[in-house]
Order: sequence, then structure tokens, then C-alpha cells
Amino acid sequence: KKSLYEDLAKTQSHGAGAGTDSGIAVGVEPSLPQDTPSISSAPQAVSSLAVEVPVTTPSESSGNSQLVSNTPLILYAYSESERARVNIEFFIRHGLHAAADFVFILNGQTNVSAIIPEEANIRVVQRKNDCYDIGAYAEVLTKDDLYKGYKRFIMLNASIRGPFLPSWARGCWSDMYLGKVTDEVKLVGMTANCVPSFHIQSMIWATDILGLSTLLFPNEATLKKLRAQPAPTLQPSQSPTRQNASPSTRYELLLP
Repeated sequence: KKSLYEDLAKTQSHGAGAGTDSGIAVGVEPSLPQDTPSISSAPQAVSSLAVEVPVTTPSESSGNSQLVSNTPLILYAYSESERARVNIEFFIRHGLHAAADFVFILNGQTNVSAIIPEEANIRVVQRKNDCYDIGAYAEVLTKDDLYKGYKRFIMLNASIRGPFLPSWARGCWSDMYLGKVTDEVKLVGMTANCVPSFHIQSMIWATDILGLSTLLFPNEATLKKLRAQPAPTLQPSQSPTRQNASPSTRYELLLP
């Protein structure tokens, strides 16, 4: 297991990364919700990471109604699959750093907690695999008002692998996303899609407290509009000609 984390012992730069763009490469494999029992076996001990722990940790800010930390909160949603396991191992090796607080949300049955480092700025939440990734984020963020202790947020899932930065990049991957959140831009992602309607794809989102509050608690006017005209959705296709397609591509557009 030591080899899985040894790259983190190297010095990392956490500058603003102004003028540089970075993405996390896509291997999209959306996970569908399914009821799975939580595992009862205790995780194995893992090697300690050579990281400097920030002063403010999730446990300190939980339940605090004030914005107490400029340290970003990064949530990583995971559901067990062969590809997701490879992706989370890569993220543990290359994506963790001391300048953020991390929460790994484990949806459904998995033993992946055994390879997640035990550090003061890293937490693990085990839950049922329901409500998809966005529901999982909302559940964790609103419990004990966790979100109120932070100003900046990144939410990503294990359908993507990264971060991958060009050799000339001098910034931290999380700063590159969060640096694009401004007074006018409140949601930053890797890609946008126009099907079924325009949206920032949810494999990775970066936002601030205003953007997150809008997502968690939409105003009555927005709710009224959605009730009157629901957004179009994608559903698994039952077309016989597409039965051999992979679960991640076997979708058709359904309009309300």
C-alpha cells in the first residue's frame, strides 16, 4: 500500500494557478442507485500520508453557522465498480493535498475505505446507495450544517480519473477550478451538455457558498417554475437495437 501514496510525499504547489486551465480526464461511468447493505468488516490500517494538515478541519466547522474557513471542502462520491476503484486509487495518489478538507462519500457496499488515508483533514461517510451523487452531496453538506463552515466547494465522483495537469502547470488542480468561480460565475465544471437541456455535467462541480446555497435551497419562484414545467430527463432505453450497449450509454431522451 505504501506505493499507492508515495507520490503525496513530494512537495506540491498550491498557488492560484492564474492563467492555467486544468481538467480531469473523463471515463464517465454513471452509477445507478441500488440498495446495498453496508459492510461490517473493519477497514485495514493504511500507511500515513506525508501531508501538512490545515488548522480548520470538517469536525471543527461542523455545526458552525458562521463562515469560518477559506479552506475549500472537497466531496468525493464513490460507488463500487472496477473502473471506479481504479479512479479513486488515482485520486488518492494524485488529488489529495493539505490545503483542503476532503470527505469521501461511500455509497453502498464497498471496502475502499481501507485505502483512504487516516488524516485530520480527511473524513469518510458510509451511506446507502440512493438519491444519486447529488442527493449524497446534499445529505452530507446539510447534516449538522457542515456547509456553513466553508466558503468554497468542489464535488466530484469516481466516474472520472484525475487530476491530470500539463507539465508547465504551476497551480493546484483544485485552485484551477475554484479560481474560475467569480461574482458572476457560480458553477464551474469540466464539460457542459445540451441534452436533454443545457447543464454543467455533474461529474465535477466547483462553486462557492452562494452557488451552493442556490443548489441546496432553491427559491420558491424556481420551484414553482420547475413544478409547472419539469426539466426533461434521460431514462434507460428499452430499444431492442440497443440492448448490447453499455449501461452508461443506453439512454434515450424523454420529454415531459
